[in-house]
Amino acid sequence: MQTTIDTYRNKYPHYRDLLDVLEAVITARTEHRASFTTDIVTVPDRLAREKFAAGFPLVDFTTDVLSSDDARRYFVVLLRTIAAGRFSEAETLAKDITAGTVSYDDMVRTRFKSGIPDVTVGEESFDLVSYLLEESLRPAMEHLEERFHDMRLDGEWSKGYCPLCGKVPRIGELRTDEGRRFLYCAQCGIDWSYRRLTCPFCENSDQKTLAYFTAGDDESRRVDVCNECQRYIKTVDFRDSGRKADLEVERIVTIHLDLLARRENYR
Repeated sequence: MQTTIDTYRNKYPHYRDLLDVLEAVITARTEHRASFTTDIVTVPDRLAREKFAAGFPLVDFTTDVLSSDDARRYFVVLLRTIAAGRFSEAETLAKDITAGTVSYDDMVRTRFKSGIPDVTVGEESFDLVSYLLEESLRPAMEHLEERFHDMRLDGEWSKGYCPLCGKVPRIGELRTDEGRRFLYCAQCGIDWSYRRLTCPFCENSDQKTLAYFTAGDDESRRVDVCNECQRYIKTVDFRDSGRKADLEVERIVTIHLDLLARRENYR
C-alpha cells in the first residue's frame, strides 16, 4: 500500500492531503491493532453460521450490545493525532468522549442508522470525523474477520452489503479474465464476489436501466449506476495493467467520481 500511496501522491497532487491522512491512519492502525483485546460484539459460532446462511450481517451496530472501550480509545487517539490541526474542534471532541459527555456508542449507532457513505464529500469537503469514526471500528472488524473468515467463505455470501457490518459498498473491482466483480467494504477491509450485471443495492438486473460512465479518458475507473434506485458504485478495472487494485487507496483518489455521480443525482 505504501508504494501505491507514494506513487499516487506524485500522480494526483490534488489528493495529496487526503493521501497523507490515509498514510497516517494506516500507521495508527498498525500501532494500535494489537490493543484490541475484546470482541466489539459477542457472536457465538453457531449464531454466526446462522446469520451468514440467512443473509444477515455478523454485527448490527444499530441494536447489538457493544463492547466498545478499545474502539473508543482508538478514536480519541485518531482525533488527537490525525485530526489535530485539520479539525479545529478535534481536541474538544476527544475530551468530551473521554469524559463521557459525548457518547461514542451513540455516534456509531447514528452513523449506521443514517447510512452515511464511507467517505462523505461535498464540493470542497471531506468529512474527517466521519472517516475517523469508521476507522476506529476497523481493527475490531479485522479481528472478527480473522475469526469468521472461513465460515464467511463457506456461506458463499451473495448479498450486495457487507457480511460483517452490513454497510453497502462504495467501490468494487473487476478481476480475472472473466471480469468477476468484487465489492469492497471500507469499514471492514474485506471484499466478496457479486454478480457483475446486477445492482448491489436493489438487485435490478435489467440492462436497460443499468449504465456506467467514466471521467475523461481514464477507462480503468468508472461509475456504475442504476436508474431504478438511483444509486451508484465506483468500479476499478486494472486487468490490462496486470495489477490488483488497493481499494482502500482507490476510494480516496476517485472522490471526483463521487462528485460527478452526485451532480447527476445518484446517491
